[in-house]
Amino acid sequence: MAALEAAPEPSFLLAGAGGGSHLLTNPDPVQLALAMPADHSDRWNSLNTSVLTEFVLPKVWGMQDDEQAVRIVHHDVEAAVRLAIRTGGTAVILKPLAVDDVLAVAAGGERVPRKSTSFGPKPRTGLVLRTFAID
Repeated sequence: MAALEAAPEPSFLLAGAGGGSHLLTNPDPVQLALAMPADHSDRWNSLNTSVLTEFVLPKVWGMQDDEQAVRIVHHDVEAAVRLAIRTGGTAVILKPLAVDDVLAVAAGGERVPRKSTSFGPKPRTGLVLRTFAID
């Protein structure tokens, strides 16, 4: 985890059934540029979650980011690694997105890739919120 924290973005820590872990850094800039969508901003294209969904998963591993193939585990690296080991998969551990990056992408009219954020506390399921006008 310390190596991931010290690595420049985008970087990914891989762990799973094979034991041990591997740090992926410095993707080929030419291949990365070819993989990233031209209709998104440079800020969006530089997010580690964007690089994962647009480059690592489809171009490097040949898979799509969908709920059947990719399970998301927020805030618990050990649980993600246990799940990877149990299912014969690979845990891909990323640094959390900076709030400034999320806000900048949103201000530009874009959304970050699915499950890139996990904010709390969350309202309980079934809770209804209503605003009242103040005169």
